[in-house]
Amino acid sequence: NRVMILMELMDVGSIDGLYRRSSVKRLSESVVRAIAWQTLRALQFVHNVCHRVHRDVKPSNLLLNRLGQVKLADFGLSSSISVQKNPQKDNSDLGVHGPVREGKFVGTCLYMAPEMLRASPYDYRADIYSLGISLLECLQGKHPNYDDYLGCRGHLDLIVTLLEKGSPEIPQEIRLSSNARNFLALCLAQDYRQRPSCQELLKHRWFDRLKIPKAPIKNAHLPAPSRSARFTDSMHHCTNTVKRSNSP
Repeated sequence: NRVMILMELMDVGSIDGLYRRSSVKRLSESVVRAIAWQTLRALQFVHNVCHRVHRDVKPSNLLLNRLGQVKLADFGLSSSISVQKNPQKDNSDLGVHGPVREGKFVGTCLYMAPEMLRASPYDYRADIYSLGISLLECLQGKHPNYDDYLGCRGHLDLIVTLLEKGSPEIPQEIRLSSNARNFLALCLAQDYRQRPSCQELLKHRWFDRLKIPKAPIKNAHLPAPSRSARFTDSMHHCTNTVKRSNSP
């Protein structure tokens, strides 16, 4: 008389566990680029097909398996946004011009967009900011505001500090391409109206080297795009790093 839920096994674990177990305690740009592309595809489906905002995008909610597949998890804080569809208008770009949800303080403070920290109105692009913070954390090997977190006396103090500080700077000492820096800067725009949608970010030149089809998701029945050899090699390099770090 028990109810059992069977879920896919993501045998590498979360992305934050991945960079912590790696030999250099961070992830390379090529690996982070592959993770970013897959996460954007997931968010594009959530935003444009499900009409929901995840509201808790962070490394611990990005799961990886040994095939190099990344899955977005934990929709406990996600929320729907009602959509009035116009039959004479293409609704595939709702992530940009979709409805704005009333302000509400929901999420994990360190990954929340500024408009959510202020409990101001927000839209789908709150998830884009959280993704930018998450990717920068993987590249640095620690959260960009981790030192501020340690110095704060509580959540309210942390919120005030994050709002006063603004978007984190991308350290010059991190070896990143100009395309990667531009991509992160777009994700971390303070004004949500200046952030691109998932559809726009999937067309960013940072992903040109992946050679993966970047067609937008317009319905729930699109087949998963094939991965290029370069893409698969990037993820295998990532998981192989974990194997070596776990070896006795």
